Amino acid sequence: MIRKDLYREFISRDNDLIHAPYLPELEFYAFIKAGDIEKVRDACAREPLHLKEGLGKLSDNPIHHFRYHFVVTAALIA
Repeated sequence: MIRKDLYREFISRDNDLIHAPYLPELEFYAFIKAGDIEKVRDACAREPLHLKEGLGKLSDNPIHHFRYHFVVTAALIA
């Protein structure tokens, strides 16, 4: 169950920041959990990581930035 009140509180913390939408992320993980490889591929093709707005900046080095996001994603999947 998604706690919409917590999500609203999260995105309202700083109005200057753009946050990535939470629901598509949950949908992405649901596709992985269900083993639906085609939907995972479609989700990745719809919004590639390097074009996604609202990702936290994890490093000034672009390669490290995407590597860290990959590690976070892999940890959430595991």
